[in-house]
Amino acid sequence: MMNNENRSKWIIILLFPFAGLVLLVSCFFAYYAITTLVRLVVKDQMPMGFIRQIFAMSLVLIYLLVLRLKISDKIKALLMIAPLGTLIITVILTFYQNLPIAIALMSVIVISVIYALHRFHKPWYYYYSLILAVLAAIAYGWPRPL
Repeated sequence: MMNNENRSKWIIILLFPFAGLVLLVSCFFAYYAITTLVRLVVKDQMPMGFIRQIFAMSLVLIYLLVLRLKISDKIKALLMIAPLGTLIITVILTFYQNLPIAIALMSVIVISVIYALHRFHKPWYYYYSLILAVLAAIAYGWPRPL
């Protein structure tokens, strides 16, 4: 029979990938809505890469504010998937023609997050969220052969 701690671990392991994907898709639709509105308002060509970068940095800043809220660590870890995944996707799409730079920047981001998680003694599910965010971002953003 499973105790509550083991049940909680299995719920996290099974729920985080699905919920994280829902959060990433929600961010994609929010980005799409913003770019659509910008195209309607600004008739000239607007660099979509710039909007993507502003959007990703905004999500990261909002997440840093969320970290200060008095909510469950499990929810904070789950919410980390969307801004981190969006940031990594943005790095890949910004430097897709120069993959060594994209890989170097992704490595800096991942190492920085690992350092922060270790420094602040975060539980294992934060690392799990990091892995899920990186895998989802690479699956979405990595260039595909034609």
